[in-house]
Amino acid sequence: VRQFIIFNLLLPALFGSLWMVVFSGTTIGFDRILGDALIDSLNSNGPQSLIYLVFDQLPFAGIIGFFFLVIVFISYVTAADSNTSAMTGMSTKGIDPEHQEAPIGTKVIWGLLVGFIAWVMISFAGADGIKMISTLGGFPTLFLLILVGAGLLKMIIQKGNI
Repeated sequence: VRQFIIFNLLLPALFGSLWMVVFSGTTIGFDRILGDALIDSLNSNGPQSLIYLVFDQLPFAGIIGFFFLVIVFISYVTAADSNTSAMTGMSTKGIDPEHQEAPIGTKVIWGLLVGFIAWVMISFAGADGIKMISTLGGFPTLFLLILVGAGLLKMIIQKGNI
C-alpha cells in the first residue's frame, strides 16, 4: 500500500507540480522579456501557438520541438491504446479470466474510429474541437458506465455473492 501511494499518488503529483512551475515560470519570464508577445499570440492564435513560441526562445529549439512531438505522439498512442482496450472489453461478450482480451478485429475497428474522430476534430476545429468532443463524448459514456455497473451488479447477484 505504501508503494502504491508513493508511485501512483505522490510522485505523479510532485512531477506535475514541478512541470507546471518550470513551464509556467518559463513562459511568464519569456512573456516579460518579449514585451507581452506571448499573451498577444495567445489571444490571437489560441493556446496551441504558445508552445512553439516558447520553444523558439530556448537553445536547440528544433531538437526540443522534435522531442515534444514524439512525446505528444507517444502520449496519444498510449491513451488511445488503453481506451481502445477498455471500449472493446465493454462491447464484447465472453471476456473472462481465461480470455481477457477482446478480438483483434474489434480493437482495430474501435482504434480506427477513435483515431478518425480525433483527426477530424483536430483538423477542422483545433484544440477547441477536442474539448468539445470530450464533453460531448462524456455524456453518453455516463449512461454506458451506468449500464456496465448494472451488469456487474446483476452478475454478482447471480453468482450469489450478495
